[in-house]
Amino acid sequence: NECLLEKNREDFYLISGRLSSYKNFDIVVKLFTKLNKNLIVIGTGNEENYLRELAGPTIKFLGKVSDEILDEYLWKSKGYIFPVVEEDFGIALVEALNHGNPVLCHNSGGPKEIMRDGIDGIFFQNLDLEDFEKKFHQFEAKINNHEFNRREISQYAQRFDEKIFSEKFSLFVSNKWREFYEQKTKKTSTK
Repeated sequence: NECLLEKNREDFYLISGRLSSYKNFDIVVKLFTKLNKNLIVIGTGNEENYLRELAGPTIKFLGKVSDEILDEYLWKSKGYIFPVVEEDFGIALVEALNHGNPVLCHNSGGPKEIMRDGIDGIFFQNLDLEDFEKKFHQFEAKINNHEFNRREISQYAQRFDEKIFSEKFSLFVSNKWREFYEQKTKKTSTK
């Protein structure tokens, strides 16, 4: 995977997931159509027809793909776009980071705890097309100037690996349970 981090990325950006209105993929499709930028859309859902209607010739819909195909596109993409507002965790975001992709991400919810602004990508605040476009241009300039360290992004994302996350979570729960038990024991012994 080290060699995949360093290989030349292709000239497209990627979004993936269920094509639902709350994912805000429409703003991405609108912007990429306006700017004539290449975008790959992976996933299906009730918004697919609407997104296809918005899409210009530089937007390619792949539908539902295997994990291997998604993996391939994550290794090839120039960057990943994550426009979801108030996402709890964002497994797609973690997968993109794990593949060394810088991410243009909405500044809300779980992603604020996952991504480091300016290091792993750039946050944007508003779903206004004009504001989103300004942030996209900043994001693309940083990518083109090689200001994101893909190896560092990938290494940082390893902390969200399922096994590591599970071990840390178990340790956290054990410690909290022990604290709770000790407090209960103190209260009982002081009565």
